Amino acid sequence: MKKTGNFFADTAIETSLLLFVYLLLNVLWTSYGFLLISPLIVIAASLMGLQSFLWIDFFLTCSFVALLLFLTPWFLKFTRNSLQLMGQTIFELHKNYRLRHCEC
Repeated sequence: MKKTGNFFADTAIETSLLLFVYLLLNVLWTSYGFLLISPLIVIAASLMGLQSFLWIDFFLTCSFVALLLFLTPWFLKFTRNSLQLMGQTIFELHKNYRLRHCEC
């Protein structure tokens, strides 16, 4: 990221980017969690006797499970890389703050 030269502006920009990545990860994993719950909906529908709903949800569940099997490695890699990047950014912010307030 290009630095502006202003410590407070750079800190605000990097903090807002960290917040954006954090919120993006939360949205992705929340959506992913809802997809993981989808097979339970099929079981609940069959127990309640909702046959018409059951067939529709069965096909949706099959497609969701296939999607989950395909996307799981990518989600884990993306999350790991994002968290490493966030950690490095926080470390750099802390290092810059210490250097700025150092009484050498």
